[in-house]
Amino acid sequence: MNRYVAKMGKAATAYLDTNRDIASKLEKLNVINSEGILSPNDFIEQRDTLKKQEAELQNNYLNELESIYKDYSDAVKEWGRPKGEEITPDSALLSSSIDLSQDELNELASRYYDNATMTRLIVDYAKSRYESVEQVILHGPTSDMKNEAMMLIKDFMSRIAPRTYEGMLFETEGAFEDLLRDSGWGKIIGDSSEL
Repeated sequence: MNRYVAKMGKAATAYLDTNRDIASKLEKLNVINSEGILSPNDFIEQRDTLKKQEAELQNNYLNELESIYKDYSDAVKEWGRPKGEEITPDSALLSSSIDLSQDELNELASRYYDNATMTRLIVDYAKSRYESVEQVILHGPTSDMKNEAMMLIKDFMSRIAPRTYEGMLFETEGAFEDLLRDSGWGKIIGDSSEL
């Protein structure tokens, strides 16, 4: 799995674990208060302390997601820079008078999935000949597509912060990977060791 998504998964798991711990403490505090063991002032002070910890935890989690996304976005920007050494002999096909079919473009895009320079050449070729690039290019995401997919993942994961969904996301490590596979986001961001 993409290392940045894995970092988000670990951050979410840690957030949920700590948030459950705080929720458990709040529940116990309410029970103790209902039994009259605490004075009203002690209850309010302890409750406010836990609520403050909860708010700080949420804020730190959202900041961590944003930081991971920024790191990913910076890496994608670098990955997406055109590099002469990434141009292969197949680029001659894209500048020749040969009309490549949609299937041939898809095959090329699949071959150069992790090569941003060739992907860009292929997308430019497709844009010059077809109405819809998405219709033609089923493989080989651009930097924008990678950033958009990661933004969707970050936004999805940030929605768990305001409230805890018991066991919703990470009961098993495979559950998050299943989500990525089923959504298609995982394929777009890729498994590249660079990203």
